[in-house]
Amino acid sequence: MRAAAVLCDDWRNARAVETCALLEAEGRVWRRDLGWDVRRSWSVIEPARAAGALPGFIARDGSDRVVGWTWFLQHRGALQVAALVADQREVVETLVEAVLASEQARASTAQVWSVRGTPPSLAETLTASGLRAEPYLYLTADLAAAGKGPKVQGSKGPTVHPRTLAPAHVIREWRASDQPLAARLLADAYRSADHIRAFAPDGSHESWQAYVRTLVETDGCGELLSSATLVAEHDGPAGAVVTTTIDREHGVAHLAQIAVSPRMQGQGLARTLLHRAMTASAREGLGSMTLLVSSRNTPAQRLYAHHGFRQTAEFTIAAT
Repeated sequence: MRAAAVLCDDWRNARAVETCALLEAEGRVWRRDLGWDVRRSWSVIEPARAAGALPGFIARDGSDRVVGWTWFLQHRGALQVAALVADQREVVETLVEAVLASEQARASTAQVWSVRGTPPSLAETLTASGLRAEPYLYLTADLAAAGKGPKVQGSKGPTVHPRTLAPAHVIREWRASDQPLAARLLADAYRSADHIRAFAPDGSHESWQAYVRTLVETDGCGELLSSATLVAEHDGPAGAVVTTTIDREHGVAHLAQIAVSPRMQGQGLARTLLHRAMTASAREGLGSMTLLVSSRNTPAQRLYAHHGFRQTAEFTIAAT
């Protein structure tokens, strides 16, 4: 049962010195545990909060000490919860209850929660509220050996050609005009997936276009690394990989998205795209690569393990 002493305040009424300290502390955790420098992308949060445009809550105990906090927004009719920080069950439950009772939640047609870590009882509380929740694994790989060229037959790791999969399969770098193509490709690739996705919640073409635009035109998921963002073609779009940098100073790349058309799956294209993205990132001087994968997506986990990825952190993803 939730402790009666835990109370929630609207964080838009809090002092800037307090909210800035919370954001800075969380940013340090992201950089330490995830290799992700969020200072630039998160620089818009405090001004939006102070202007009353970004809702959130701060949980306090009986001594007025901050014991948890969260912020969220409503976008394209969906409630999107981007952070919930707390290490006590009763605090998590209090924050979730406050979010679900908010004006934004009541006016939303869908919900997506993407929370770093696994706050106590968060998944259970969201499930009890009618959402599907599951862990997403945060994986990291060393790129030290990735820039040495394609593997040879019989060696450990993928066997790839530096230019093409086969004469009819061409892999090229990303072009700005590829956004509609990528949106269609992602919609096709994820249509039959049974794991929760924290993007394009309504599955519409407009949502997929908006998601791709966010990946390649903003720094919310890192800055686009063009040389490691690739499109595979075979009588039309066959696959794509989007790579970003999330901490250029410390040499961290992020595999933001990889997808293969259903008609091309099972032919080694995902393995080739991943190897090419890792190789290109290494040649840009980056030393490691990170990614997120559903705990239910065992084929993808096997692919990543084959390329040296290991789990270093976890996220909780939930959606209606």
